[in-house]
Order: sequence, then structure tokens, then C-alpha cells
Amino acid sequence: MELKDIRVFVCVPGLGKTHLAERDSRFLDMDALKGEYKYGLSKADKAAFEANKGNRQTVVHEDANKYIEDLFIKMYNTTDKLFLFAPNPAMVEMINAHNIPYCLVYHAKDPQTLEDIRQRMKARGNQDNFIDSMTNPEIVERFYEENSTDTRPAFKIELKKGEYLADKILPLLEPNPQSTL
Repeated sequence: MELKDIRVFVCVPGLGKTHLAERDSRFLDMDALKGEYKYGLSKADKAAFEANKGNRQTVVHEDANKYIEDLFIKMYNTTDKLFLFAPNPAMVEMINAHNIPYCLVYHAKDPQTLEDIRQRMKARGNQDNFIDSMTNPEIVERFYEENSTDTRPAFKIELKKGEYLADKILPLLEPNPQSTL
């Protein structure tokens, strides 16, 4: 198996999952779909969805993980879509339980990369408490150690300052006329 054969990417925040899925119809941002379902949001609420990370609204659907699992397995088996997930432990466990190979994408832990990630999150409208929780040095160190030593993914990609998910994935794929990247 080669990286170009992978259809599932588990990506930490700030790497461009949503951006990639919004601009290339081959990709589905499962984390966004899960949030929309869980909190009863529509696609029109995208800015509110990003702004409320860290200060979530009332849960509308408690079965969001099951909903996404069912949707994902159905689409994985019947389409050629590429799937983008956040590293939610329940979702990663589900992917592994179905023996689906995936690529883990995470960012480097150097100060320049972390500042780049902070600025990306700020630009997309995330609240400071969410940004701080994702870029806190102790948390970053722990996540980096967990990600860099995780043996479950078929492939891993570490992004550095200025690199986006699309920079690493799109060159592996055939050109897509529907892409607006």
C-alpha cells in the first residue's frame, strides 16, 4: 500500500481539513458533519460552528458518533470519497475497529509552527480558549509524543510552519476539475 491509496486522513486541528473539503469535492470533512449533526447546525452556520469550538451549544443528537460511523462505512464502501477526521478517540477507534488504513497528519511542535497554527485558528474565527487548549505547550508536547509514536496509522505526515494538508495530499492525486484550490 502506498500513501496515494489511503482514503482516510486523521488530522489535528489547524491543518486545513475544512478548507480542503470545501474546495475539493473528493473530500468529506467528517468532523464538520459530526458537529453539524450533533449540534443541529446547518452548513450556513459554519462561522458560528468555528467560533463556538470550546463553547459548544446544547447537544441535539446524542448519537453523533454512531451516525458518523454509519455514514462513513456506507460511503467508504460505495463511493471513492476521501475522508477527513479529527483525532477524536472514538472516531479513531472506530476506524481501527473496521481495519481501515489511514494516515495520521499532525503538526510539528516547534514554536514557529505552533504560532502558525494559532494564527490559522484565529483567522477562522475560533475562540481564544479553544486556541489555547489546542496550542498549550504541555498539551502540544503530549499530543506530539502520542502522534509521533502511534503505530496504528498506515502512514504519518508531520506538517511544519506554512504547510497545509492540501500541500501533502493533493500532489498524490490525479488533478480534479472540480477543485477550486
